[in-house]
Amino acid sequence: MIEFENKMLDIIDALHRSGLLKNCIISGSWAMFFYKEIFEDFVPPIATTDFDIFLPSVSKIKANNINKLLIEVDT
Repeated sequence: MIEFENKMLDIIDALHRSGLLKNCIISGSWAMFFYKEIFEDFVPPIATTDFDIFLPSVSKIKANNINKLLIEVDT
């Protein structure tokens, strides 16, 4: 796995541990990254390195909580 894939998994893990991933939807080209875990012999065509995620209860999330999580992942 290449470095930005590892970092993306670290971010997902941090969001999961915080409870922010409850009922979320991963979208965009990174969603296909997870298809390889579901479909045999699937090779994901990752086109971009940005990560798209839909959080349906965004009104309950404070920006500083996400900032703190991402800073902790980056250190």
